[in-house]
Amino acid sequence: LEDMLKQDMARLDKPLPTSPAELIKEMERLSGVIQKRAESLDAQISLEQDLVSGKVKPKKPGAKDKERLAESMKMKQDKLKDALKQLEEKEAQLKAEGKMDPELQREIDRAKGVLGTALGQFGKIEAAA
Repeated sequence: LEDMLKQDMARLDKPLPTSPAELIKEMERLSGVIQKRAESLDAQISLEQDLVSGKVKPKKPGAKDKERLAESMKMKQDKLKDALKQLEEKEAQLKAEGKMDPELQREIDRAKGVLGTALGQFGKIEAAA
């Protein structure tokens, strides 16, 4: 689905057809796109139904799948670390400027706790892998 969204977003920059012939051609192209997507979604739904009913056994993740998952998790972990670092820098700046009030401090502490918990879970997953 993400690939489809990227394709749609890329098409938004294209100008609209200006002549009737171009409009008909674009309508035919879009009709084909819709048909392919419907077929793709039907196949996905059929596979999921077969998995749920037990007709098909799920494939075990391969090495590539594991690598992609590890890479994705690493990117998310890095984003969380960056967010925590930025939050701590902003916190220090606000304290230095004397602009920190108790309510804001409580919210910052809560956000740091959530980020810390998430990073801890990533650490547990890394340790288990």
